[in-house]
Amino acid sequence: LYLDGKLERTINNINTNIQSSIMHVGQQPPGWSESNFNGPIFETQLFMQGLDAGTVASQSLALKEAYANAPDWSAKGKGDFDTGVGNMHGADRTIIMALKWSTWWAGRRQWVMNLGQWGGAAEHWLWNSGNSISFGRWGGGGTINDAPMSGKSVLAMVRKSDQLKLYLDGNLVGTVNNVKEDIQNSMIHIGNQPPGWSESNFNGPIYETQLFTRALDANEVSTRSIALMGQYADMPDFTAIGKGNFDTGVGNLHGRDHTIIMAMRWSSLWEDRRQWLLDFGQWDSGAQHWLWNGDTGPSSSISFGGWAGNTIGEAPMYGNSVIATVRKGNTYNLYLDGKLVRARHSVNLDIRSSAMHIGIQPPGWSESNFNGPIYETQLFVDALDDAKVQQRTTALAAKYENKEGYSNWGYLEPS
Repeated sequence: LYLDGKLERTINNINTNIQSSIMHVGQQPPGWSESNFNGPIFETQLFMQGLDAGTVASQSLALKEAYANAPDWSAKGKGDFDTGVGNMHGADRTIIMALKWSTWWAGRRQWVMNLGQWGGAAEHWLWNSGNSISFGRWGGGGTINDAPMSGKSVLAMVRKSDQLKLYLDGNLVGTVNNVKEDIQNSMIHIGNQPPGWSESNFNGPIYETQLFTRALDANEVSTRSIALMGQYADMPDFTAIGKGNFDTGVGNLHGRDHTIIMAMRWSSLWEDRRQWLLDFGQWDSGAQHWLWNGDTGPSSSISFGGWAGNTIGEAPMYGNSVIATVRKGNTYNLYLDGKLVRARHSVNLDIRSSAMHIGIQPPGWSESNFNGPIYETQLFVDALDDAKVQQRTTALAAKYENKEGYSNWGYLEPS
């Protein structure tokens, strides 16, 4: 037995009778009344040979270094997760989250995070409206309110003994003492309201959440916050690879500025049925959709804009392309390969959900899915300017340059 690469114990004449290749990591036997391991397990390696002492030492030191500063648990996006760190009742801890505040308020408080059970004495983060957000104990008796919120932020909550400290972008913004929490399990609910409640999920993107089973000091919080801020500074609010039906997780975009950028390739196959390239929002009037109506080249007919009107109707289509649409106020711009090719004013969209349907026609319709490859789609809950659209387009064009054996990127002026 080795600990941190050093030999600790030896036993001779051991007999084992391993009858399968199954490995159970951190789990007790089914039906037993003992316990799963009550801490994080980062990585387990198996070698089908007996390693010598030098190799064990080098492997152990490499793993120890790799996970020296790792969170005890982390997740990307929203969802309901078991952190696997065990019951955190009375335990010191730190939660750090990178997210983006929505500018849209639906009149119902939004749930950013809940740690532990769905009930009193758990820790929750609630956006009540405006700059009123509560961090701390469910049921009162220890919350921090009225934290400034705008754009992309990194939140951190540190619990040490009965004290909670709230950090915003690495800076201490609030402290509360004598917090009597009673967290009864290892669950964390990110961006979701309690089941059956009539409040609201968080209406903006949550990029990453990190959990530490210790109280980080102010320098550690600042260092990690700065790192996350840099990591997600230019990150799309949603990204999808390929086709499918997705929940973007950005909430209701009714009346809000946004940008969609897509790398794809136009198909030369037309089946006399219009093809659905994208639908953003509900399957209904008021959503934003991109439809290919027929033909390719400078006279091609493709509609970008609002379902049931308010569209840009003619756009040139050739080979591999990067398409972008930018909605700012009631102005709607269309870019092909980084160049503005069409603009329309007074485009009224009524997007009532965060769903995005990429390359898929509405259920039960007798039209057609898009008949060419869609490589990647990015969504920003901002109106990107011309320079940023060009920058993003250039990066996507380079990324998918030789995909499917094609390399004819670049907007071609119609002749």
